[in-house]
Amino acid sequence: MMRAPAPKIRVLSKWTAAQPQNREKHFLVSQIHDPAKNQIPQGFVEIEAVLTKRRQAIAIHELQNTQQWLDRKSTRLNSSHTVISYAVFCLKK
Repeated sequence: MMRAPAPKIRVLSKWTAAQPQNREKHFLVSQIHDPAKNQIPQGFVEIEAVLTKRRQAIAIHELQNTQQWLDRKSTRLNSSHTVISYAVFCLKK
């Protein structure tokens, strides 16, 4: 029996590809396996590239691989960053 998705993998959670391809770096989880709908295979989620809107199914264990994917919560600026971009500055206002 497959385990349920980890609590931090939720619809609209934000993920960053550690090695972007085709300029697709930022992704949102668009669907999680729902037994009633059966659109996404069990143990998978559907992610959507923010830039291109391309969707793909990906195994949950792959999304949790920190060498391939970064949870956007873990990529936020912290005190070790010396330069803050204008876009981040605008978001913090």
